[in-house]
Amino acid sequence: MMSCPKLGLDTDLDQSGIRVSPEIVEDVVKRFENAGMLAYRFFEWAEKQHNYEHSTKAYHFMIESLAKIRQYQMMAQKVEEAVYTFNIMNKFDVPPNLAAFNGLLSALSKSKNVGKAQEIFDSKKNEFNPDSKTYSILIEGWGRAPNLPKAREIYREMIDVGCNPDNVTYGIMVDILCKAGRVDEAVEIVKEMDLAIASRHPLFIVF
Repeated sequence: MMSCPKLGLDTDLDQSGIRVSPEIVEDVVKRFENAGMLAYRFFEWAEKQHNYEHSTKAYHFMIESLAKIRQYQMMAQKVEEAVYTFNIMNKFDVPPNLAAFNGLLSALSKSKNVGKAQEIFDSKKNEFNPDSKTYSILIEGWGRAPNLPKAREIYREMIDVGCNPDNVTYGIMVDILCKAGRVDEAVEIVKEMDLAIASRHPLFIVF
């Protein structure tokens, strides 16, 4: 019977006396992200507990976990729930911050939903102050898609709005370009990085 293992786990958890909190769920899901459906079953059990609501971070971890075991239908459901939770955070007097914004974009991008991540970024970016991590998440997501023109577009947008790429951003762009066979373009990005480093550290000499 398909539900027996699930019922057994639920019963064990019910009898354990555990009082769930967002922090506990985040920790358990993160620790067991490679344990198949075990993390998902705990996540579902926690959701049913009295006076408990999943945090956006818990959703992020769960989405990434489901992506690793290719449970795309379940993942799509959790993506919708994660977006919904993010959008109603203000109602619980917990206004979303940049860390939550980046976390949501990262979870979506890593679960092959970079288009949805881009849509949310475009609609919400004026409410936050996107940093290099924000843009790096999107660039990497489009690189995985793969969609080189879109990755380039986000990279240039980042520069145009005055957000300086960091070493992570440069590394992502170089990796994407090299995988696409655009080695000459990757070399130009490396030169941009060298110039940026030199401008921030005038005594730094690039050989």
